[in-house]
Amino acid sequence: MIEKSRSAPLWPVIPNYAPNLFAGTARYYAKYRPPYPEKMIADLRELPGLSGDGVLLDLACGTGEVALAMSRYFREILAVDQEPEMIEVAIEKAQQADITNVWWSTGRAEDLDLAPHSLEMITVGNAFHRLDRRAVAAQAMSALEPEGCFVVLGSSSLWSGRTPWLRDVVKLVDGWSAPTPTLGVESDVTEGSETSPPPVRLTHEQVLADQGFAEVREYQFPTAHSWTIDNFVGYLHSTSVITNIPEDRRGDFEADLRTLLRSISAEHGLSEIIDFYYILARRELRSI
Repeated sequence: MIEKSRSAPLWPVIPNYAPNLFAGTARYYAKYRPPYPEKMIADLRELPGLSGDGVLLDLACGTGEVALAMSRYFREILAVDQEPEMIEVAIEKAQQADITNVWWSTGRAEDLDLAPHSLEMITVGNAFHRLDRRAVAAQAMSALEPEGCFVVLGSSSLWSGRTPWLRDVVKLVDGWSAPTPTLGVESDVTEGSETSPPPVRLTHEQVLADQGFAEVREYQFPTAHSWTIDNFVGYLHSTSVITNIPEDRRGDFEADLRTLLRSISAEHGLSEIIDFYYILARRELRSI
């Protein structure tokens, strides 16, 4: 674990994402997304104040990457996602793992009616930027127990440009994609025009601190990861990047991608360091 102040990304305060942004990606998401490292999940479990008998709410839960990993540490998990396909696959994964203490529902995080002081922890994995962060953070302040934790989990973007072979992949994807904002943001946010100003942008840390959370800190868990060609192609199919390519051209795109990956793999391999991280925010400061 590394406690680190990074150059945190700025996200629009008011998001503008299509509700079906990840339509058709759920099974790829479940199979090909690199999992959060076990050492990071264990670190979350060891946070002071967690009883082991509390309730965790996992927002924008996807196919259960956080909820299922944390299920053994809580009496009950509530998991919600606005895309029914994600919930369908998550339920299948829970059944296969014989996990019975997670309750799944379809809906928007912003629309939840949460009882005051009812949750020990709220998590959001790789999706906080797609929510109305101010509204969700305000809900969390009410719903969390005293000293309860709000946790944003994520990982460095494949499109960060730090790894040379990934820059080549980005160029290829750019050439095939319809006009979109910057790759890797998984966003359809409009940046403004000549008649409208660009959106206000804040880091996750700024949003949480502005809503009254204390101890807002980030912890990083750099993890080596190697891809096969099939796994990397599957990963791209789990992202919104693939939805920017016209459906009738995706087969040709994949053929070009595989040709590029074969040449890269033969010369250098397909390895990188993924900076997994979590941002921790407490409802109140711990007593000394």
